Amino acid sequence: MESIKDLDIPIIVGPTASGKTEIAIRFAEKYGYEIISADSRQFFKEMNIGTAKQSNYELSRAKHHFVNFLSPLDESYNSYTFGIEGRELIKNLKKNGKKVLVVGGSGLYIQSLVHGFFDDLGISDEEKLYFRKEVEKRDIRDCFEDLLRVDEEYALSIPKNNVQRIHRGLEVYYLSGRKMSELHKEHKKQKYFNPIYIGLSLEREELYNRINERFDTMLKAGLIDEIRFLSDKYGIDLKRLNTTIGYREFIPFLKGKIDLEEAIHNAKRDSRHFAKRQITWFKRIENMNWVKNSFETIDKLFGYKF
Repeated sequence: MESIKDLDIPIIVGPTASGKTEIAIRFAEKYGYEIISADSRQFFKEMNIGTAKQSNYELSRAKHHFVNFLSPLDESYNSYTFGIEGRELIKNLKKNGKKVLVVGGSGLYIQSLVHGFFDDLGISDEEKLYFRKEVEKRDIRDCFEDLLRVDEEYALSIPKNNVQRIHRGLEVYYLSGRKMSELHKEHKKQKYFNPIYIGLSLEREELYNRINERFDTMLKAGLIDEIRFLSDKYGIDLKRLNTTIGYREFIPFLKGKIDLEEAIHNAKRDSRHFAKRQITWFKRIENMNWVKNSFETIDKLFGYKF
């Protein structure tokens, strides 16, 4: 089996609208890299405008992996699977003499790729199934309060409405007696390869302006028509539509519950909040190199490592 333990892999991260896609492509063009995308919403076909997915032109400039390969109906693909498949891809690329860099804003997926996940806590599938059925009967706010009580550090690191991660935190605690926050700290010591983290830094006002302006561009490009198409094809209650920022805010509009102006306001607000959470996540990564979001600056500082 091809080993990647001593392989240096650049990982370019940053909040939404920070310009990481273009910077990664320019590095790939200059240094001959293939790109692994770690933006989980860009995995899905037909969700193009609202996810700021790479254009056909951008995809033609560098070989991309993990873009446009899942149906919006797919609910089984997760960060654990991504980590396994991503590392297998890296091994195959190395075997064939090819270089790879990672770019994305989905912190949990990047963590899975670099560190993997703890999947053996001595909990049987039967125990997990029974616990999940029971916890799903509870109000999510009650579950979050429960998680705050038993593992405050982990609870405060995740969104209050992230059902999957709240349930997982409770499952781990009540079935294994361990805290997710402690497990994460222990697990970070394991690395499958050597990541060279490059974090794109922007002043908050500049970032928020970029988010607002990019969303206006998405609207002009036909975002609402894309949402209507997806809701007509897959149903307006499609989970992927109702959990993805930039899409979910328009479902009440399509149902006639709010006007368009309110939907746009909510989408921009949620995008800014999401960017703030992304920055918080990336600031927790050890050995993160924060630099201005400029290809020239990054190339000057890190080009020798590429």
